[in-house]
Amino acid sequence: MKYVHVTRGALMASAAMGLLVTGFAARADATPAPTKTDSSSSVVQDGTGLASAGQIAGFIANHLAGSTGGTGTQTSAAPMTGVAAGGGAAAVGTLWFNAGAMRVDDSHAGANYDGDIYNAVLGYDLALTDSLTLGLAGGYERIRIDTKYNSGTLKGNVWTIAPYLSYRIDDMLSFNATVGRSWADYDVAHSVSATGSTDGKRWFGAANLVAEQNVDAWRLSETLGYFYVSETQDAYTESGVGALTVAESKRHLGQIRVGGKAGYEIPTSFGHVTPYLSARAEFDVNKSSDVVLTSGATVSQDDFGTTFGAGVDGAAGRNVNFRVEATTEAFRKDYDAYGISATVSLKF
Repeated sequence: MKYVHVTRGALMASAAMGLLVTGFAARADATPAPTKTDSSSSVVQDGTGLASAGQIAGFIANHLAGSTGGTGTQTSAAPMTGVAAGGGAAAVGTLWFNAGAMRVDDSHAGANYDGDIYNAVLGYDLALTDSLTLGLAGGYERIRIDTKYNSGTLKGNVWTIAPYLSYRIDDMLSFNATVGRSWADYDVAHSVSATGSTDGKRWFGAANLVAEQNVDAWRLSETLGYFYVSETQDAYTESGVGALTVAESKRHLGQIRVGGKAGYEIPTSFGHVTPYLSARAEFDVNKSSDVVLTSGATVSQDDFGTTFGAGVDGAAGRNVNFRVEATTEAFRKDYDAYGISATVSLKF
């Protein structure tokens, strides 16, 4: 691979990661009625989804950025002079696997919850030309949430399929995009003995423009991106003491994302490692209206947040790449999320 030596830093930002949903039965009152319902479930749907669906899109975007240049794209420890642009005997196929976990915590009064989201993604792509790569990813996520506002739990299984592409514009710029469809089933329990289940249908999409520069051993990249997700959860009626009738729920969220990533490549006996730091600003520009609880209180979500990351990219020989990354979200009142993930890719 070749690399272009750049003498000044670039400007743009890092892209595609998180949001989507998980539905949940609403909070039971002190004296529950079988037909009672409220909107607390929509708060869980918004927050858990924000961390959930975006994970798969983020994994895909990170894989594509890693395969087209910038941090983590070098394939040997030899000195480099430019961003990867398809030169040399590049492998045409890449099989990759990612596994991740995220902790979410929402402290909004009357709709507070916390829990974990586990994710696994398997993908394969082909470099059809020096510039164009097409691929397909499949994912599974397991959701386990404690809904403290009603002493309950939410458990979910979500299956996803997502085609994607990457296009190298020139030695510095590339574009990647993905669209995904998810099928979810959720089981809820709360109050004394109320239980229920429902299905969910999820769509998401992401598009990112990536700029990459190498300055000596520094690997720099910036991304400007947009992410959108929507989910519909079917209406259902619970059974047991404290049972609720829960209406169909439709929620959506769109975000403009701007961020950057800086790493320093260190040659090793097996290839190289590149420790890096990243930051991404997230601006909500299209989302569902604020949730109004049965109590009359409004749960308002902040329109701005930031995701910070730290990790290590690396390569073993010319055909094996890996990444380990930890992330944390900041600046969203009453909401926190922490994640860790690992990715391995094999070129052939």
